[in-house]
Amino acid sequence: MKGGKRLSVNTALSILLIAACVSMLLFGISQVRVKLLQNTQDLGMSLAESYAAEEEVHVSTFTNLLELGTQYVEELNGAGAASGELQQWLHGYFSKITAIVGENVIDPYAVIGGTIVAANPWEGDDGYDYARTDWYRMAQRAGGAVIFTDAYVDAITGEPVITAAKKFKGSDDVLAMDIFPQNLHSRTEGKVLPEDSSLYLCDATGRLLFSDTSWDAGSVQLQDYVDRLLAGIRDGSLASYNASFQDPMGVDRGVYYHQMSNGWTVVLTIPFRTVLMGEWNRTIAVMAVTSALVTAVIVVMVVRDLANNRRIRRADNTIHILGDSFYAIYRVNYKKGAYAAIKFSPELEKLLPETGDYQDLLQALENLVEPDAVQEFAQAFSLESIRSRVAARLPDYGGDYRRLFGDVYKWVNIRTLYDGVRAPDEVILCFREVDQEKRQQLQHMDILQEALDTAQKSTRDKNAFFSSMSHDMRTPLNAIIGLSELAQRDREDREKVNDYIRKIEFSGKQLLALINDILELSRLESGRNTLDCRPFDLGQCVEDIASVFRDMARKEDRVFSVKLDLADQSVEGDPHRLGQILNNLLLQ
Repeated sequence: MKGGKRLSVNTALSILLIAACVSMLLFGISQVRVKLLQNTQDLGMSLAESYAAEEEVHVSTFTNLLELGTQYVEELNGAGAASGELQQWLHGYFSKITAIVGENVIDPYAVIGGTIVAANPWEGDDGYDYARTDWYRMAQRAGGAVIFTDAYVDAITGEPVITAAKKFKGSDDVLAMDIFPQNLHSRTEGKVLPEDSSLYLCDATGRLLFSDTSWDAGSVQLQDYVDRLLAGIRDGSLASYNASFQDPMGVDRGVYYHQMSNGWTVVLTIPFRTVLMGEWNRTIAVMAVTSALVTAVIVVMVVRDLANNRRIRRADNTIHILGDSFYAIYRVNYKKGAYAAIKFSPELEKLLPETGDYQDLLQALENLVEPDAVQEFAQAFSLESIRSRVAARLPDYGGDYRRLFGDVYKWVNIRTLYDGVRAPDEVILCFREVDQEKRQQLQHMDILQEALDTAQKSTRDKNAFFSSMSHDMRTPLNAIIGLSELAQRDREDREKVNDYIRKIEFSGKQLLALINDILELSRLESGRNTLDCRPFDLGQCVEDIASVFRDMARKEDRVFSVKLDLADQSVEGDPHRLGQILNNLLLQ
């Protein structure tokens, strides 16, 4: 009995221990699950916001295209362009933006003087009552701001379509474009979504514009599904981190969303089984792996966003830096002979309008160029010269001129840049101050000229030296040759022969001294004149040199004496060079 009781107690303790372990495991798993779902909510919301930012970029792109188009049309209207010219320009503009955005993504058109000008003419557009359309009315009410309509079903394709429009200043004319969201997103690079996730884009009314989902369903079924998602978002039932929603396949999904500034909503759904890597009561090790994967996804997305933002900032900074390096930039239409100022120089800003006749601009620039260079400048940048360079496909041409800044002339670099693909009828005329660089360049040229003059003078001096040296060498050589002939002829007269030999020896030493001078000059020019520094006896060195001159003095009945007062006999130096110096001094 005691053993049985003891067994029962041990069993109970084991059961309690197992229960405690299971409870702790379940509690740990539950906490991991809660943390995973919370992290997933943060991830989902961040991803939804990131995708919404990409959609904001698309909206901004279409806005900029409309702004640019209306600006050019208004400039053409201001220049008195006829209706036919406007329509011709619009057709060219529609072709260009369609090529940029892509086929079947947008359908641009305009209402000009009561007539519809379309990139793709509509069937029956002559009788189309555009004045009753939402986009036309909204553009009129917006008073020049770009508007976007809610989505509606296109009558031809049956796909959702959005119309963006902008009213021209001073008229009821409108520039517009139909945008097909499904075609736009089918051309863009695939988004990095979590596994089995779905992405939906809806307009302000809740109409589905675009969807990226793995399950096959019709547009009506998808719209119904999105309507229920939006209802849950609005009433707050899907706001909690553990709130879920069943998709048509019966899979529980977390719902994450972000509303754009124009009222559109991006909705992202992620299956819970993807988040939890299967059933939530699997081992903590599996959950840890899941956490690592989710964290990796977050890091990838953050790194991608940071890289994209950095590239955008760098591109923007590069454009600003390039623009700031020029003090004036103009677009010149060489066919029409007109200019448009992108960046005015301060002196001309008050004298000329932003657009006008190129000859007026050229004349104003000639008044600032240094008088001696006006003719060259006018010829280099005339319309005829620009057209000839364009015909020759010369993309970059320019030169340096001195130009008046206030009361001072400074060097400037003037260039014409041509790109036959991006702007076939125009060149960019740009001006940059290069006064400091030009002065440095001229200074370097002066230095080079001075060095050339010095080298030429050195060459002349060297030629003169060798010419003189050749003459000097000829004298002792002639003496040696003449004395040798005399010594051979008078070999019987010993006294004369000895005298001839002494004179030959003296002439030979003269010749040796001249040769040493030539060799010394050659060493100095080649940089090989080095000293052989080593310890030697200074007194002995001077005595060896003096002994030669003592014999010469004795033969010539001269007195030659040497007196030394040395603090140190042993010194360090080049005894050979010291001998050369003493020889040259004593031979004077």
